[in-house]
Amino acid sequence: MNDATKRALLWIGADAPALRGALDQEYHVLAGAADVDALVAQIAGEPGGRLDVIATGDGAACALALAAAAPERVGHMVLLAPRLASAPTPVEARALVLVGAADRAGSETGRALKSALPHCHLTYVWGAGADLAAEASGRAIAIVSDFLARGEAFLVRQAG
Repeated sequence: MNDATKRALLWIGADAPALRGALDQEYHVLAGAADVDALVAQIAGEPGGRLDVIATGDGAACALALAAAAPERVGHMVLLAPRLASAPTPVEARALVLVGAADRAGSETGRALKSALPHCHLTYVWGAGADLAAEASGRAIAIVSDFLARGEAFLVRQAG
């Protein structure tokens, strides 16, 4: 796939090299600022309609604020091991919240997001903790890729 036909994917938060590298095949990955106003300005300059958003850790709050400020531009949203300092901002974007099963803080945040977001899928990755992207990168890549490609029709497969 050439760069002209790749969909845009906005990355907010800490880098996850294995996941980002896998997504770079299908997406034009943009590094996002940690400021909502800067993000709105950044995506205003991107051509086309919607773009997908991935946020890791503390970047989740920024991703939610962006989806609230520019709902017409945010397609799918993936929140990896999200961390929120306050109650989540309700948004209409289709969301996947991916949390390591051993990540207690992430699990609590995931449940809050599941309750607050009407189109949210909360998925736990067994054998992983707070550093989900490093501890279970292969499983995270498979789940995230499927969600971004198929939306709510994605499937979580058990490794066998």
